[in-house]
Amino acid sequence: MRIVHLQHPYIPNMGYQENHLPAKQRELGHDVHIITSDVVPDKFDNGNYSFDTGIFEYNGVPVYRNKGYSIEGEAATAIPGAIKKIRDLDPDVIHSHRLVSFLSPISMFSSLGTDAKLFFDLHFDNGNFNLDTKFKRLMYRSFTKFVMPTIENHSDGFIAVNNFSESFLKDNLQVDDSNIHFLPLGSDTDLFYPCEQEREETRERLGVAQDDILLIHSGNINRSKNTKAIIESISGFESITLLILGNIDDEYRAELEEVAGSLDIRSNIIFHEFVEHSQLSRFYNAADIGIWPGKLGITIIEAVACGLPVIIDRSDATKFVVSNGNGFMIDEANVTDIENCLTNYVECGSLLEDHSKNAVQLAKTELSWDVIAEKSIEIYRSG
Repeated sequence: MRIVHLQHPYIPNMGYQENHLPAKQRELGHDVHIITSDVVPDKFDNGNYSFDTGIFEYNGVPVYRNKGYSIEGEAATAIPGAIKKIRDLDPDVIHSHRLVSFLSPISMFSSLGTDAKLFFDLHFDNGNFNLDTKFKRLMYRSFTKFVMPTIENHSDGFIAVNNFSESFLKDNLQVDDSNIHFLPLGSDTDLFYPCEQEREETRERLGVAQDDILLIHSGNINRSKNTKAIIESISGFESITLLILGNIDDEYRAELEEVAGSLDIRSNIIFHEFVEHSQLSRFYNAADIGIWPGKLGITIIEAVACGLPVIIDRSDATKFVVSNGNGFMIDEANVTDIENCLTNYVECGSLLEDHSKNAVQLAKTELSWDVIAEKSIEIYRSG
């Protein structure tokens, strides 16, 4: 089967769906290609990334970077050359990512007059769908009124990566249940798995005693992640250390340090700079609990694969991450809720152990990219 993924953006060496799903499909014996743009997304526009147009290869998958054109920063990006490239590749399946975008009509026009099956996926979660400008509101209204009905008539199915997206497809975009498939985000279980050696070495390097409880909060750290609530919640615990791992701007870090200082727990917090994706498992293995009281991030799923019990925001976008009794859900940024969860773990070591075992089982059976890739092929064939 020849599969073409139309995707913007594509950032190499990350843990996102586009980094792993096409590669795993290729390992299953399929002919897989990715078409993307040369545009750097706003959140990665820090001088570390720039892309040339041309043909590249990542994880064994050919990646075609065409010239992209963006409006209002990176909010809307078109890839005009994608239509010709898709038609030249003559795929059996076109998998179009970011449904509510310029990529959707491009994908549809690419499939017209061909035998290619056409699937669209939706990645909306509890923090990334924001109609916060007039332009975005206008684009969304135009899409739902003029574009979406035509797309549904020409598609072979829609793919939701979480339950929030599933509900959005049904309730907001009026997609029939029978046309919606659930395909969660996952983790690379060859890279992310429990490892006692990594735990001991990394805790020693961080200066954390082996019998202390280490919390980890990782990703692109910004206000949507509600990091401040985590700091406030650990002030009553003597043996808890919080590791904040990832990119964070100076202003927000100073704000968090001020909160920690006012609570006299600055020594209980470790700020650690961003590390390469291949090194993340060391820090997840060093920790005892992962905590994300804000929006969903792929890092949560990777932590689960390392056997971390997790404390996460209560949302349709996140509930699949704790579906095997491997953590707790809390009201967003609710300090009391976080304190209660931590108390349960601190006072009951067997609970921590049970949730850890359940996390590993969930990752292996449902949230491994190997399993997800096989399911994606089943979806393509059934459409």
